[in-house]
Amino acid sequence: AFNVRSRDSPASATARQSSSDTQVGTPCRPDPARRMPAALHDAAQFGQVDDMRRILDEGVDINLRDPGGNTPLMYAIGRGECDAMSILLERGADFRLQNEMGLDAAQYADIYEQPAAAALLYAWATNLAEVEVATQAAEANAAEIEVAAADDAEFAVVERATAAAIEVTVVDG
Repeated sequence: AFNVRSRDSPASATARQSSSDTQVGTPCRPDPARRMPAALHDAAQFGQVDDMRRILDEGVDINLRDPGGNTPLMYAIGRGECDAMSILLERGADFRLQNEMGLDAAQYADIYEQPAAAALLYAWATNLAEVEVATQAAEANAAEIEVAAADDAEFAVVERATAAAIEVTVVDG
């Protein structure tokens, strides 16, 4: 005799047990492709960083959500798995995403009372903001450098033309 426990309602469990094609004790063989996303969430939650790397290397979306909208990063934060968090963040996990309840990664750290996770998120966000500001400054400087290079190129052209006794008229435009 088997003791079968079901998460179904009592009515659906009774209907399923009375069905002639149901075999109690038959092993469930879930599709491995469907298990990988859950495996990433589990690996993040339990700090299994080698498994996380392998799963991510196989192409699973780093920001994949469970049915409640939670990401692997949220799972790692909930358990204070800072090594797992670091890997996820380094590989591009978005800490700004919100789950179905509207909670983001920082709020998860607060709710689950994970100060080390909160500090890591703060450091990551601060660093990211500094990188974004530096990138914007570099892009602005690159634009200025391009303008300066264009001015220098124009000057060089004018200088060569003048040396070759070619009449040059400079027009601002």
